[in-house]
Amino acid sequence: MCLLLPASSVAQALQPRPDESEAHHVRRALLATAGISFFYHLGNRVRGEQTAKLSLSSWGANIKSGFEWDHDPFGVNQFGHPYQGSNYFNAGRANGMTFWKSSVLTAFGAASWELFGETNKPSMNDLINTTLGGIALGEMFHRTAWLVRDPSATGRTRWLREIAATVLDPVTSATRFVSRDASRVSEKSESLIPPSVGITGSAGVLWQGSNVQQIASHGLTFVDIDLLYGDLRSGRSRTPYDAFVVHFRAGGGRALSEARVRGRLLGEALSSKHDHQLTIAQTYDYVSSAAYLFGAQGFEVASVSRVSPLPGVDLVLGAWGGVLALGAVDAVRPETREGQSAGGTGVTAEAKHKEYDIGPGSSFGGTARLFVRAHPLAGVTYQGYQIVAVGPGRNHVLQRVQIDLRLPLPGRLDLGTAAEFFYRKTYFPDGGARRERLWQFRMYLGWSLTTRAPVQ
Repeated sequence: MCLLLPASSVAQALQPRPDESEAHHVRRALLATAGISFFYHLGNRVRGEQTAKLSLSSWGANIKSGFEWDHDPFGVNQFGHPYQGSNYFNAGRANGMTFWKSSVLTAFGAASWELFGETNKPSMNDLINTTLGGIALGEMFHRTAWLVRDPSATGRTRWLREIAATVLDPVTSATRFVSRDASRVSEKSESLIPPSVGITGSAGVLWQGSNVQQIASHGLTFVDIDLLYGDLRSGRSRTPYDAFVVHFRAGGGRALSEARVRGRLLGEALSSKHDHQLTIAQTYDYVSSAAYLFGAQGFEVASVSRVSPLPGVDLVLGAWGGVLALGAVDAVRPETREGQSAGGTGVTAEAKHKEYDIGPGSSFGGTARLFVRAHPLAGVTYQGYQIVAVGPGRNHVLQRVQIDLRLPLPGRLDLGTAAEFFYRKTYFPDGGARRERLWQFRMYLGWSLTTRAPVQ
């Protein structure tokens, strides 16, 4: 089977061939997908995982048993599986397949892994997370890596860029090194050159507490990175991910606190001046905070409008709503003395292990942001999510309000402060509800690594 293919066969299949047809690209992508599953399986074997002891009987049992809902550790299901799916996706993109065909390949890789990659029963939530999360992360990593690569360059700079891109998209980079495209001088595809790119970052300290009077005196350091690829706020588009936004936060009490992707699938201007825009986007969310653990894959419809009351002053208003194909949130129980949240910060002791609820849901929210000469001076954002758990029937509503103020400093620096309020309410099937709150305050130094995308 695909998991037992030797790596040499996969590498040989990736060698360029003259006059390749689309069928050749598909075969190479399928072999690359098999190679990816093989290396994940090999990693499990090296770690001594019991689920890696495959056999014909385990494959037969998986096929007969059908899919179930599993509760592997939260980070594995909500980030690990989507990242594995991104490798399958980029096996297609690296071999000339379109976004949509690579999406089908991702579903194939996810299903084959669930049936033949492990001895435990196939997981329905892993299948969804690996496929939808893999598509979102895969196209984002693929396009971001091509921002780093410069195939028209030569010498040391060329190689450093190729190596750096490997961190973002290892599958495409491996294909390029094997096929020698990594050293071949060529022009970058116009489809991978966005009209604008904005990269911003910030580093600072945050303080948390269940209410304003109980804010912890010690702060937690954090780092934010935001990438604006293209402009989600303007333009007619039928090309998936020709514009997207990515937000990563490290620190704040977690190694990875937040990862969010919003990739445009369709875009349509609602006015001739492009002051009003309608966007359909694919979404990926991962939040590991003191307020709650939350992860989801879904789709949103967003409307964005720009108002310019004064020259150089822009007010951007946005609203969105969508569906969560599958979401996950840490489970809570009805409030008791023993069941109070640990540390008064909103995460129960049970949630620190691996118990969480899985189910479909919805997303909704809105934002208002003030720009002065294209600089984001102030903003307020509301985010809401609902998840109806499969099985226990608990209904989770998560809400978050954030207010930001940013003071421009010389150069590309700014000084920022933010206040955030997290509120979650869980409704139980036998009646009753549980409410939890968390306040968070941040101070940070921000910077812009490239010219910001214009406000349109």
